[in-house]
Amino acid sequence: MAASPSETDDQAARRREAEQLAYLGAAIQDQDTRVRVQIPRALAERAIRAWNRDDEQPLSEPEPEAERLARHRAGSLALIGLALTERGQELSDSYSVDLDAWLIGHSLDAADDLDLIVGGIEPRTPPH
Repeated sequence: MAASPSETDDQAARRREAEQLAYLGAAIQDQDTRVRVQIPRALAERAIRAWNRDDEQPLSEPEPEAERLARHRAGSLALIGLALTERGQELSDSYSVDLDAWLIGHSLDAADDLDLIVGGIEPRTPPH
């Protein structure tokens, strides 16, 4: 990541730290990053539907950042649906499944961006 001439000291520090996060990810990529989670039934079923959905729309050129982010997040949801389909265990009101931590991280980032993580303790109820 190259510095911009108008970059502040704080912006430069964040840019360098973001780059270090990438190196950290590269260093741990070969470790087992699976975590067992429980997903409420309604959300699990939405993830499975995302996996089963056909997406044949061509990408915009150039792809706007907001569109790229939405596409990546939809892809993460679909991959969670794939994991649920292949190895999820259906429980009474939820599914239990081993997910890669990066998918969990993507879902937490998305929740944080929508202010769905309240105080880091109690999640808000998803819309039905």
